[in-house]
Amino acid sequence: MVPPTIINADDFGLSTATNLAIKRAHQAGILTHVSLLANFPALDDAIKISQENPRLSVGVHLNLTIGKPLSPANQLPLLTNHAGYFHRNFVSLLFLSFLRPQLRSQIHLEFEAQIKKVLSLGIRPTHLDSQEHVHMIPMLFTETQTLATQYHIPRLRISRDIISPISLLPHFPPVSNVLKYLLLWALSILNLPHHTPSHFHYTGVTFSGKMTLPILNHLLQATPHSLPLEISLHPGLKESYIPHFFQHHLRRFLQSPRRQAEYHALISLSRHQHIRQSKRKSYPPS
Repeated sequence: MVPPTIINADDFGLSTATNLAIKRAHQAGILTHVSLLANFPALDDAIKISQENPRLSVGVHLNLTIGKPLSPANQLPLLTNHAGYFHRNFVSLLFLSFLRPQLRSQIHLEFEAQIKKVLSLGIRPTHLDSQEHVHMIPMLFTETQTLATQYHIPRLRISRDIISPISLLPHFPPVSNVLKYLLLWALSILNLPHHTPSHFHYTGVTFSGKMTLPILNHLLQATPHSLPLEISLHPGLKESYIPHFFQHHLRRFLQSPRRQAEYHALISLSRHQHIRQSKRKSYPPS
């Protein structure tokens, strides 16, 4: 028997348009899991959708790079700017984790605040992962695993992409994705002494932002079937309103046509699967 595939949408709660895309993809029967941002205005809308769709598994998308923290900004001086917004990215957090050991307590404080926020809204998280995969940084990884154990969250994403950049030729990912792929593999090796063996394969880094229907089909066919597979995407719809206080890079991300392309790829994949299933029912093997 082929192990199940988890199709996971990151950034649930980022915006109402993102939430709507996720809701439609789930109701189309293709999207099974979501990772919820706890610090954005569309959180309440996301919670309502999850309550209306109880088969949708919800995890926490731990976040240190966009928006405002849930903890008081004055308690997170290494993570926030003068306006109280997160102002770090993956690379700066990586360097900071080696240079400033006091970062650990601030990471723990904010990650725990986000988990507690989701729990307070009646969600029992099924998994943890993070915005930009920052939880793979060794200092952050140990804190994330500690919190997963403390709050009985059963699965922690290991962002070690099983799909190599050359495995789906002639499809080739952006160079930035290749560099992130290599860096996350190196960090996953550093983290090995601190985590139990993963019971899931994962892909979502190599072709992040490029999850077209042909890529998704290739991923489903090319990935080894020894373990369940998680595929992460960032589906979205056209944004009718973006709050003025959203950072520039976040506004650009929300307006990216790639998010809409990933949404349409999911819907197309769902239709193709329904067609294959109906053909199997109509023409049983002799």
